Amino acid sequence: MPEVSVVVPVYNVENYLEECLDSILGQSFKDIEIICVNDGSTDGSTDILSRFKKRDQRIKVIEKPNGGLSSARNKGIEEASGAYVLFVDSDDMLERHAIETVYKVFCAETVDIVTFGANCFPAEFSYPWLEECLNPRNATYKTFNTDILFRENSRPYVWRSAFKRSFLYEFDLRFREDVKFGEDQVFHFMTYPRARGVRLLSDKLYRYRVARENSLMSKSGASLTRKIRDHIRIIDVIFEDWTHQGWLKEYSEQMVGWALEFVLLDIYRNAGIDKKDLYSNLGNVLKRWAPDIDDLLIGRNEKRVLKTIMYDSDPNLSRMQVCRYYLEKRGIWACFSRLMGSLFIGKADH
Repeated sequence: MPEVSVVVPVYNVENYLEECLDSILGQSFKDIEIICVNDGSTDGSTDILSRFKKRDQRIKVIEKPNGGLSSARNKGIEEASGAYVLFVDSDDMLERHAIETVYKVFCAETVDIVTFGANCFPAEFSYPWLEECLNPRNATYKTFNTDILFRENSRPYVWRSAFKRSFLYEFDLRFREDVKFGEDQVFHFMTYPRARGVRLLSDKLYRYRVARENSLMSKSGASLTRKIRDHIRIIDVIFEDWTHQGWLKEYSEQMVGWALEFVLLDIYRNAGIDKKDLYSNLGNVLKRWAPDIDDLLIGRNEKRVLKTIMYDSDPNLSRMQVCRYYLEKRGIWACFSRLMGSLFIGKADH
């Protein structure tokens, strides 16, 4: 049995797939299996996979009808036999010592998840928020602390995390196939709280292709309204899981605060006719899962924003309400940085 399983979802990436597979086959750590899940590709990806499978017996090709990224990753988890599982998007690459570095951490420490850093390329398409979130510090969490999610550079992007396979099976952790955008965000909110240990590595072990033509992420950036609806769906799914586990009640202030940070400014910036509808959708999600806001230990302006979104029959926020909220939460400099960061709508979901 191999020590490490590398899951590579493949869908119409003929221009990038060879480079990706070469980076995995060239790893300094050799005891691996590479599970390529061909998710119904219609280009030359299938031929490339066939050729690489003949070249190296560590490559296993799984053919399946197109079902999306989450479906392909879940199939990869099912097929994995290694003690540890990591994911590589088929247009990205691993640095040469990536798997060796992660494997040594698992052997040395009692953790279920190892999360590491990444370099972005082409560099001209990167931007400050992305560079920051892919730059974790060195830290170990023996038990769950919300700092992992809200103070560390630990999410999103599942390809920068490796997992014990036994951990994934113990808690039946799989990607939500009904979430078509932001599935990585959901997965991290599911896995970090359940982990018996998390190790953050500052090492940049992954090469992330920030932009490519016709990618899911580049297409999703085309519509701000669609992006906001997707993000509200992410909040709904995460809050549902956290409610069932009893975590939402314990960490209600942090989670409600995160939900507002996640979508509020984008909704405000959306000048279309959907703005009030988006506020209403967010309010309905918060009413469904969040506790009574009068019981939350939060600032006065945050509470006013929540009451407007959740209980006004025709919800809308004024510029003054939004400014007061962000000034109360973040201060002047962070408020400015958040505004600037929101202008970058591309291959990222905060």
